[in-house]
Amino acid sequence: MIKRIVIALLSVIFTASPSLCSNTKTGGVEFHDYLFDYSKYNTAELKTEAGNYINNAIKESDKNTKKKLLHAALKDYYIILKISPKDIHSLNRTAYIYDLEDRNMLAKSYFAQSMNLDENNPETNYLVGDYFFKRRDFKRGLRYFTNAYENGYNTYDINYKLGTIYEKLGDLCNAKKFYEIAYEKDNSKSFLAEKIRNMPEENPEYHGKGRK
Repeated sequence: MIKRIVIALLSVIFTASPSLCSNTKTGGVEFHDYLFDYSKYNTAELKTEAGNYINNAIKESDKNTKKKLLHAALKDYYIILKISPKDIHSLNRTAYIYDLEDRNMLAKSYFAQSMNLDENNPETNYLVGDYFFKRRDFKRGLRYFTNAYENGYNTYDINYKLGTIYEKLGDLCNAKKFYEIAYEKDNSKSFLAEKIRNMPEENPEYHGKGRK
């Protein structure tokens, strides 16, 4: 009788399906790897699916639904990183999700992994810059945005945020320049056209400090 019970338990253990759970120590997501075969997954399809989850989460107003969508995206990126641990895009997107959830230690950890692989990657530098921008750490945000810009990242968003940073720091000349570039990329932003018209070319106080 005991032998039959033992055999039954072993059968359950070795035929159990893989599970996904929250890591209580790190707050992250992890599979029971010893039970899971990652080779059956198509990473391109997972990236598309995860990207859709993130886009829908950003537009979602319900907190619980948003959380579920982001968690679903994390599952996909977890699998991708098990298959390709040096996939910078997936590292960045994982960091971005933790940024959205304000889980700072995890966001910084994944950003650091991306930076260690390629410190000049434009997407990584943009996302790190945006991380600091959202937390009003404008000087550090400027550093990473500038690196992203110099390496080819040139969208409306980064130009507008560079304009905002320079305006906050008092450099109105550069602020106006980046606002103008942003407006060229999206001239539907009427508020930006008005801002450009009303902004003086220079802030004498800022430039005076710069010369000291």
